[in-house]
Amino acid sequence: MKIFIGILVILLIFATVGVISYFKITAFVNEIDIDEVEDAEDGGITQPSKNEIKNYLFFAETIMQPAYKSIVRKCELTGDEKVMDFGSGAGPSSKIIARELEEGNGELTCLDISESWIKVVKHRFQDYDHVNYILGDITNIELVENAYDVILIHFVLHDIDKALRNPVIEKLVYILKPGGRLIIREPVSDSHGMPGDEVRQLMQENGLAEQSFIRRKILLLIPVVEGIYYKN
Repeated sequence: MKIFIGILVILLIFATVGVISYFKITAFVNEIDIDEVEDAEDGGITQPSKNEIKNYLFFAETIMQPAYKSIVRKCELTGDEKVMDFGSGAGPSSKIIARELEEGNGELTCLDISESWIKVVKHRFQDYDHVNYILGDITNIELVENAYDVILIHFVLHDIDKALRNPVIEKLVYILKPGGRLIIREPVSDSHGMPGDEVRQLMQENGLAEQSFIRRKILLLIPVVEGIYYKN
């Protein structure tokens, strides 16, 4: 009986901490003017509800935080780079990058096709003066050639229609500086992801040189591919 009560107390403590953390992380979302939708056709990718935003934020800032930290480490930032977080979403990777660039002369650009997600990151990073925001479809936006030292793609490409993936990578290569790095991580499970070989092929077809390409599992559960590519 004492063991049962002890376990119950521990569970209640964890539940309480979880609830407090959830509200601490997500409370600001209530302040953002976001159109509410009952059932977004794209599953909330471009028009998430406030609840979807809150759930994503909580998951990203807790369970998924080690995964975001590990992919940003692969960027090997020194602090003075011009970086783009492509498909930045709620900004879990962007937050880490912004902090690494803060002490140097670096600059971060958050680009997303969703107005809702851009509103979220603008609110989250309003105290940073070295973070810029671009809203729209990258293939239709006028951007400067050879502008970025590092481009990060984290769990984005697989959500883009297969026919549109090549034009997206082509545009990203266009704005990447010669010698610049593109770092990508994508899920490869059959239920949610894209073939790892397709990731590799897209990079090579657009003239990027491969530094590394590995298959592994993050959080011991999610199969992914990770690649680091250079523009010659």
